[in-house]
Amino acid sequence: MPEMDGVEVIAELARRNSQAKIIITSGIGGRVLDAAGRTAAERGLHIVGILPKPFTPASLRDLLARCAPDAIDGKHVSDFREAHAANHKLAPRELEEAIATHALHVCYQPKVSCKTGMLSGFEALARWTHPQRGIIPPDEFIPLAETNGLIDALTIEVMTQAMAWYRSFSTELKYLEHPDAVLPDADRLSLSVNISALSLSNTQIFDKLTLMCSEYDIEPENLILELTETSAMEDPVLSLELLTRLRLRGFRLSIDDFGTGYSSMVQLVKLPFSEIKVDKSFVITARESEESRAVIKSIVSLGMSLGLIITAEGIEDEDTQVFLRNIGCTLAQGYLFAHPLPGDDVMPWLMTRGAGLEHRRLRSLTTLSLLDSPSEQRFDALIRLANGLFDMPMSAFALVDTERLWFKSRTGSMPPAVLRASSFCNYTIERNCSSVINDTLAEKEFARNPLVVNAPHIRFYAGSPVHAADDSVIGTMILLDTRPRDFSDMELEALQKLAVMVEKELYVHPDERMDSTTRLFNHQATELRVPQVLELASLVGVPCTLHVFEVLNLEPGPNNEAGKKAHYVLTAFARILAECHGDIDFLGRFDTDKFVGLLIRPNDKQETLARWKLTSAVLAHNQSALPELAIQYRLGTAHTQPDGNYHFQSLLDRADLSRPAL
Repeated sequence: MPEMDGVEVIAELARRNSQAKIIITSGIGGRVLDAAGRTAAERGLHIVGILPKPFTPASLRDLLARCAPDAIDGKHVSDFREAHAANHKLAPRELEEAIATHALHVCYQPKVSCKTGMLSGFEALARWTHPQRGIIPPDEFIPLAETNGLIDALTIEVMTQAMAWYRSFSTELKYLEHPDAVLPDADRLSLSVNISALSLSNTQIFDKLTLMCSEYDIEPENLILELTETSAMEDPVLSLELLTRLRLRGFRLSIDDFGTGYSSMVQLVKLPFSEIKVDKSFVITARESEESRAVIKSIVSLGMSLGLIITAEGIEDEDTQVFLRNIGCTLAQGYLFAHPLPGDDVMPWLMTRGAGLEHRRLRSLTTLSLLDSPSEQRFDALIRLANGLFDMPMSAFALVDTERLWFKSRTGSMPPAVLRASSFCNYTIERNCSSVINDTLAEKEFARNPLVVNAPHIRFYAGSPVHAADDSVIGTMILLDTRPRDFSDMELEALQKLAVMVEKELYVHPDERMDSTTRLFNHQATELRVPQVLELASLVGVPCTLHVFEVLNLEPGPNNEAGKKAHYVLTAFARILAECHGDIDFLGRFDTDKFVGLLIRPNDKQETLARWKLTSAVLAHNQSALPELAIQYRLGTAHTQPDGNYHFQSLLDRADLSRPAL
């Protein structure tokens, strides 16, 4: 420079196989900078970041800090450069011999949940350390395999090593007891393996994979076959036929490097993929590039609309992870979490990470200041709601600390706390997923549990995790019964939604939900909560009754005296409503002169008794109060219909308020 412009410099650096770490900076504009960055990345250069001018010293320092000496699979960059130069003389027979003698090895890069940080699975990556030439990168030996008819043999070798390791690792994890770490469910971990476009024409390799799943006792649904976007679209008709057959066998399919190809969106959505992997060129530059963030958002939106898992690879900093989590990305993969690891290093990594997640979980729990605190109406109301929805003798919202399970709110014959190690909720916490045990005595893991053998003799358990704001699991929403029972998918969905309602209450001050005059739920809470409860009731298929109470004689006026009279009448009526409808599932003030009550699983006798108690209590009040402070009201009622009409506004419209005043 200035004889050469920046793009020419990039081209020259690539020609020289430069391994330098590069920061691109200019005042020309973000889109041009992004284009220059992509050009450099596509030429194989190591772009640390893009820095638009003007920039702050802190921004520059941050990028320079990321330029610290790095290692590639345990070897320094200088070793990598020497191996790269030597690869130009690599012969096909050397690769063929390496495959035959099992000289290649497989590393495993973890994939974690964007939301919780929990391990979700691994991508298996082939590695080759040549005895004379050192490390040979995959972008050298994989094309060599493809051009010399060795790619299927290479794929089978990788799959054989990966499946053997996966079976051993998942078995060890399944029986591992480590109270100081949050560990994933071994049965849910996935294993991803890359498939070459050339292999799509050879169905025998997939027959072999099916037999290997049986041999290693691995469910095909735990195996993910990754194909690049360009390879999947080279022959859409052939791809559609083969990929459909693979899906029918149970395999999951991932479209890798998504966003870099030029395929038709219409063609793409026809292929039966179960996962989209956002190309790392966008993810690596997301922190600095608005254009990259826009592309990622569009891919995530597409994946969500198609019901696919969305995985972002190439995550190197926490800012990018937070961005991906906030836009709804499902899984994350990159150096921020781990480099590709040799098989023996995975369990130590998992133990360290699990301990870190447990520390974060306990910190979030402590911050909420809920442990050993008094009962609160906002949580008690949700637990009563659970009882009504699921017809359970025992329900609870439990918080889990280091050693115990403590109930913030509970119903039934449940102790105030139990040991975490013996609780069913520990199972839910560690796996961070909803769990159902239809019959505890039928499960070896739970048959001798003290809560099963001794009082309260639990035979059924359903639990859904409750998350803090940072998505760490702090507790569970629990349903218990002393008899075995079935639990449908719709009921599980309702329980999960109920757990989300609990989560939303964690960061709401109780006064925000309460009406200051009546101390019942206010209008905003009523508008929010009643539709939620009706949705849950519709999921589990239980009837509901909506009561609308209207006070007729408030007579508000501009002077203080009229306001005092209205306040007195309202507070008196609210108190009477709460006393006479103690078993109602929701009671709130909906308008200036209206109250709404919602009852799940209405009982004619209970409703008749509550109506009689209300009439009697109002009569008693009126007999002792001054005439101008008497209560006049009328009651309207609407019931959900067998056709599934659980709409709040429809019920309000059907509530008959034309009845005479009481």
